[in-house]
Amino acid sequence: MRSFMGTAAVLLIALGGPAGAQPVNPAGAVIQGFGLVGTWANDCSRDLDKHQVGYKMIFTVPEKGLPTRTVISSDGVHKTMTKADILGAQPLGTTALVIQAKITGGDRDGGPLPGSMTTGLDQSFEKSEPNVLYVKGRDPVRLERCPG
Repeated sequence: MRSFMGTAAVLLIALGGPAGAQPVNPAGAVIQGFGLVGTWANDCSRDLDKHQVGYKMIFTVPEKGLPTRTVISSDGVHKTMTKADILGAQPLGTTALVIQAKITGGDRDGGPLPGSMTTGLDQSFEKSEPNVLYVKGRDPVRLERCPG
């Protein structure tokens, strides 16, 4: 019996801890593997305000909890910021990725988000180069990885 308990303890340590330990978030691992973590923008040199047209996405993968996606966009009239938890991520080959996300907050010009911006979403990405990302959709957006 002592030998069995010793073997069980060694296996438990080798496998990374007790059965209730927090596993690495699968979506976070996919996002990291795809190289999505960081800031992407159509012009990294400027901070967006509502008078400039631009688009910026920020992806983070915390040690605990869900990965997040923050989008800051401006159409020259309104500045919108949305935050979302990434619930899932599936690679499509080596150059494309689809995420499933749930909007968790944000604002439009400091006020509440329009109702149409508070639902869940699927979003597709394609990398043509290591530091170039296309947000797929009706009007694809080309983003570059921002330094730092």
